[in-house]
Amino acid sequence: MALYRTSRNIEKSTIDRIETILAENKWTGISVEKTFARIYEIPVPAICIRAGETAHNFIEVGTDATQREVQIFVDIFAGNEGQMLDLKDTLISCLKHGWDYYEYNVKKDAGQDAIIDSKARCGRLGVVSIEDTPVDFNVRKSDLDIHDRHRWLITVVVRYSKVEE
Repeated sequence: MALYRTSRNIEKSTIDRIETILAENKWTGISVEKTFARIYEIPVPAICIRAGETAHNFIEVGTDATQREVQIFVDIFAGNEGQMLDLKDTLISCLKHGWDYYEYNVKKDAGQDAIIDSKARCGRLGVVSIEDTPVDFNVRKSDLDIHDRHRWLITVVVRYSKVEE
């Protein structure tokens, strides 16, 4: 068995939180993915989670201890304009309160794919800021791939509660 490292744990914890939000709010048929390229292989609606820039902020002078702030991109690929707006508002209203950080144990299956074996709550991801913006390609929507016609990007900056030595 192996453990995911911090960045992968943050991404997976975010995916788990979004899947829970969708279930609690009765959203069905929405895939939540980690791989951007995979989105174009599945039907809309879909959501893609990506970690962006990470800042390792020093806690105090004279120590190497840091606290991590991570930029997380939540790309929404909706089926229509109304769904896009409702979905982004639902996610923002729930994500702004922060969510649990988990450490994941993975193991290899017979095909040598990594699968989650277990997870343990090991902290919290507190929200520092949230921005949301439409993704506009400046072309007629009918000329775009169906995945790109109703896109929205939510950018969340989170602070991991654990101090890293």
